[in-house]
Amino acid sequence: AEAPEMVRHLCGDCDAHFAAITDGLAIPFTLNPRIVRGLDYYNRTAFEIVTDQLGAQGTVIAGGRYDGLVESLGGPSTPAIGFAMGLERIALMLDEVAPAAPQVAVVAMGDAAIAPSLRAVERLRAAGFSAIHCGGGGGKRQFKVANRERVAAVVILGDDEIASGYWSVRNMADGSQTQVAADAALARIRALVSGEDQPC
Repeated sequence: AEAPEMVRHLCGDCDAHFAAITDGLAIPFTLNPRIVRGLDYYNRTAFEIVTDQLGAQGTVIAGGRYDGLVESLGGPSTPAIGFAMGLERIALMLDEVAPAAPQVAVVAMGDAAIAPSLRAVERLRAAGFSAIHCGGGGGKRQFKVANRERVAAVVILGDDEIASGYWSVRNMADGSQTQVAADAALARIRALVSGEDQPC
């Protein structure tokens, strides 16, 4: 508690630099002369962004300026700043957001279809669909999952689909089913999800 405060013993250049930093901040801040960071490589400014929403674990982002770090590791002289943040702590502060309702489900018929069906889910998500995987196992159980989630379409992948490279797409509204190439299947699913339900 009686140790000298570094901020009271800055050289002229560092004092002017620090004043420029604090004058330029557009957010409320508190000067903490006892901040604990990696002072072996920081220079001029170290900072923490804290919250009062997480109790004792209130620091969510922390870092500082380290002009000499890159050079000390063998690189060129590179003035820089850096920081680390706790993603879990930030997530704890986010408002609860309801997940998007699934639009399409993928059913894997047999063990050989598990890996291709997982890739199909990723492809559907990359195409902008909210997609779920029904977990493999018995077909009846998987379709129960799809029905429970009220999806508009189900992609079915089994031995025939794996051999042909096609997807079977079931319209959950009327039970009709078509087997088409993956690109055409995406268009078919888009029509089912949007309610257009146009044949491919």
